[in-house]
Amino acid sequence: MKFYPLTGNESGTERDKILLDYKNGHQIGAVRLGADNIFVKRYLKVYYIAYRNIYRAFRRVKSVPTRVGCCNGDLEIDHLVLNDEERELVEVALPGERAGKAVLSEIHEKAPKILIGKA
Repeated sequence: MKFYPLTGNESGTERDKILLDYKNGHQIGAVRLGADNIFVKRYLKVYYIAYRNIYRAFRRVKSVPTRVGCCNGDLEIDHLVLNDEERELVEVALPGERAGKAVLSEIHEKAPKILIGKA
């Protein structure tokens, strides 16, 4: 498994420390919350960012129009969005509303300085 930083600020981090943080982290969907980093798995790559480099985290709910049988409806998909002070770094789909709230709660416990919200 290869680890890639989401920002250029992570270059000095040791691979062994990252791997240990990943193994000890708590997984919710495609997101794994370590002691020092948040990991996002995409295919065979794992992207990471340190809590200290995140300015804001929030849950984005997108409506996707669907058709089931003869009925139409909207399916709501929850996403975790991480921002630094300048831009959006990553948006990753989560398995549901409870998972989104659990991820944000755990991020707030590990890094209270990060602004938490919903957009």
